[in-house]
Amino acid sequence: LRSLWLQIHKAVRKDTGNMPTTFKEFAQSLTALLSLANHNRRFVIFIDSIDMLSSQDQAHELWWLPLLPQYVKIVLTCNEGSLGMLGLRRRKEIPSRHIVTLDA
Repeated sequence: LRSLWLQIHKAVRKDTGNMPTTFKEFAQSLTALLSLANHNRRFVIFIDSIDMLSSQDQAHELWWLPLLPQYVKIVLTCNEGSLGMLGLRRRKEIPSRHIVTLDA
């Protein structure tokens, strides 16, 4: 997730900036960065294997993932039945039609 923050920060701010030191700061900063998306600067974010995120800070529960602004799209992958998938399904603001399950 630090890599994600760094890549978005570089794209928006053109420098590396001060990386957040706590998970809570990271989530707040990520929300602020994503809010800078607009019709001229759209973000499409791919995060593979969210089920492999650390259970430290409950990252796999996706609480750090903000409501996405209009010009931000995200693709997440995880194994069916994983904690990552459970976290995704718990997010009430994500319509079930936006969660696609693929057979292996």
